[in-house]
Amino acid sequence: VESHVQAQQSLSVNSFQVPEHEDCENGWSIYSTSYTPENLETLQDDVLFCKNNVYLKFPGKRTRSPSNSSKTSSTNSGGSLTESVGHSIPMRSLSGSNYVSGDNIILIPGYLYISTRGSDFGQTLILNWTPNSIISPDDSVPSPKGAIPVDKPSCSSVSIDLGQMESIHIFYQAGSDVTIGEVVISTRERLFKVFYFKNGGLNDLIKKFRSWKYFNYQHQSQLQQYLFTVFRPRLSLAELHPEEGLVTGVLTDLMWSQLQDPTGRVLDKRLVLQTVFFRGLHSSLRKELWPYLLGLIDFEITVRQKKEKSKQNQDVYKQINYKREQLQSQPDASLLQQITNDVNRTDRSHPFYKGDGNKNLDRLQQILLNYLLIYRPDISYCQGMTDLLSPLLYTLDDNAEAFFCFTSVVERSPFFKPSKDRVSLRRQVTLLVSLIQALLPWFYTYLMDVEGGLSLLFAHRWLLVCMKREFKMDDTLCIWEACWTNYSTNSFHLFVCVAVVAIYGQRSVDQNMNINELTIHFNSLSNSLPVDIVLSQARGYLYQFTKCSEVPCVLRSIMSDDFWEGTRSPKLACEGSGSCCRGNVPLSIVT
Repeated sequence: VESHVQAQQSLSVNSFQVPEHEDCENGWSIYSTSYTPENLETLQDDVLFCKNNVYLKFPGKRTRSPSNSSKTSSTNSGGSLTESVGHSIPMRSLSGSNYVSGDNIILIPGYLYISTRGSDFGQTLILNWTPNSIISPDDSVPSPKGAIPVDKPSCSSVSIDLGQMESIHIFYQAGSDVTIGEVVISTRERLFKVFYFKNGGLNDLIKKFRSWKYFNYQHQSQLQQYLFTVFRPRLSLAELHPEEGLVTGVLTDLMWSQLQDPTGRVLDKRLVLQTVFFRGLHSSLRKELWPYLLGLIDFEITVRQKKEKSKQNQDVYKQINYKREQLQSQPDASLLQQITNDVNRTDRSHPFYKGDGNKNLDRLQQILLNYLLIYRPDISYCQGMTDLLSPLLYTLDDNAEAFFCFTSVVERSPFFKPSKDRVSLRRQVTLLVSLIQALLPWFYTYLMDVEGGLSLLFAHRWLLVCMKREFKMDDTLCIWEACWTNYSTNSFHLFVCVAVVAIYGQRSVDQNMNINELTIHFNSLSNSLPVDIVLSQARGYLYQFTKCSEVPCVLRSIMSDDFWEGTRSPKLACEGSGSCCRGNVPLSIVT
């Protein structure tokens, strides 16, 4: 950071000679009246650079009141947000744009650039801003209307590690094509600094922020604002799964063909599962690979045998469908209405189901009714079934294939079973709480102090539909595929939940959120979680679990018997009567 500030302060007016608003090489975006940063090439990074465009905005006069006092501190050229020219107020009092507004404001023009520093999990974004007066003392820029003229403001440079901030709000002006507006950077202590983009360039800053892998963002177009929040993986590279680097890419068509002998038998089942678990598979292979992952097709059968199996499934499904159509009695009206309602609101934005009168909605409903009325009448319909079936149908686009894949998904789910064997949501929550206790003791301690915290209300949706609401659809399928491999564990979805809590839970601890605030916090992340980082952290926590010296005995069921028979497996600490960890009693039958 110090080197960046020194580089800025070494600039001279003679270094710049380009016309206004020109896009240059090496990722530079210039918004300038007369200057270009030719001698900043030594930074060796793609940077957003602005001159005579970005104003530091703060009140010209400070007032204190018992209900809302501002905080001040001495000047800190190292980059603190609470400099002598800064102004801080509680974040909760901020609403709308123009955080600092009115006639009595000061706008100081300056240079701003954003650069990336570090690598992997240590990577961060550095924002540097330097007033014109430091680089070119004689340079004067007209202040916007309503601002207090400042000829030679006493203001130091600002250098901010954005990776350490709480959030960044960007408010843009209507009709400006998201080019003009304000950037409000907030610390975890709810102090802020405001930068005003007067002449454009705000859209490029947004692009830069959106491209950074440790920013979550939400665009609220009606409010004309973007909200960026920072997240950080907690596990270091050294703490990740040791097999993380053994597979270099997703399973492709070429790799899949090379892993089969001339008859179609898979030569290395473990390598296939390992590749899918650690890197995923190409979308073009899903239709062919999902039946393998879901146990419908054995990895050792030939192409001819696979075709025979597929024909057999088609014939069986036709018989099931015919039996349903010939039923003398209609299904229960309330059940039929519930299924119809759920079908009509499942994935309707997807092209496969979009539009009124879409026949694919009828296919979805027919498959569900065939399953519930004919194939497994002992299983009751549950909300969430349509969410699991829908991606199967639009990916496979074959009723019989989708049906049998769905039967496997339901059989693997702890929720959709006959009443006597069904594992309740409460049981899954208990497993997740115990896993958090073993792997995230800092968050478990926080939950213990929150009223209703151990109910994990925020995670109920995660468990019921296996994270479908939390990730973009294609990313959700990557998570499902990793879970279907049963690589080392039959409960990888629980480790995915742990990873999300680990990455995003610190904010709730810092702010001491209650259970409702905690639920809102995690729900706000919907459809924006970074799947690659979450999955790598989840695999890391799976590995960390195997290294635990002792874990709650209720976690016995999430790993295979072979694991617990190993000499290096964690000790099972019984916290109840002992029935759950005595002998080889499966946890699924423990009440």
